[in-house]
Amino acid sequence: MSPTLKIASSSLLRHVYTAGRYVLDIFFPLSCLGCTQSDTLLCQNCCKKIRPRYEQSCPYCRKHLTPHGETCFDCSSKNDLDGVFVAYDYNQPLVDTALHAFKYQSLESLAHPLSKLFVQAVISSGLPLPDCVFPVPLHPWRLRYRGFNQSELLGHALATTLLPGTAVPFDTQSLVRHRFTLPQQKMPNVESRKHNIKNAFSLSKQSTSSLRGKSVWIIDDITTTASTLDACARVLKQAGVHKVFGVVFAQNTFVAHSKRAVKPSSQIQ
Repeated sequence: MSPTLKIASSSLLRHVYTAGRYVLDIFFPLSCLGCTQSDTLLCQNCCKKIRPRYEQSCPYCRKHLTPHGETCFDCSSKNDLDGVFVAYDYNQPLVDTALHAFKYQSLESLAHPLSKLFVQAVISSGLPLPDCVFPVPLHPWRLRYRGFNQSELLGHALATTLLPGTAVPFDTQSLVRHRFTLPQQKMPNVESRKHNIKNAFSLSKQSTSSLRGKSVWIIDDITTTASTLDACARVLKQAGVHKVFGVVFAQNTFVAHSKRAVKPSSQIQ
């Protein structure tokens, strides 16, 4: 079967699965992932138990604590990201469970409680605001299969809440994922992740001149080695963007400076 037919078949199955889930919700109402409280996937009491990350470190070597997760001096000359702010540690069981359900079980309704947690952590961090916010884009095939881009939902909530009474520009069109790639969690080490995501992103021609000299954020649900964020940053820097900062909900426990991967606790990447 060709890749196109496989994706079409997967998309059909996803729609059938989604319809079936709605029917199940009627007979088996939603319950909190943390405490089984009814009629919600993530109750307020469980949200309060999720602890934000207070210490930020260089996203590449993770050896140095830096303000807001800025890239350290040693790593800055070899990479394109100026830093990655991490809202929460992924090793918290409820973070693991919620992000996995959000991303791989297509529970789009988790966007609201997760976005609320995300916004709270970012605003209280004092991270300097950007000129524009980008979500990490999905390839059209994967977007069709999943039904939504989880990074776009988180990013939209952030962009519309950062400034009271107005919104930071939120761009979902300029940064494009033009090459279909394997899921990053299938890659065994840092080098293979970089190779897998290399040249997967591009910018629309219309956007290049408008981005020159600006400071931007790239939003993602989770980062492990920062390879995906760095690939996006490289494209933006080539277009003349002055500063690129990743802002993510959580960070997984992959040892970024090792050639061997620490086995993650779930499939997320």
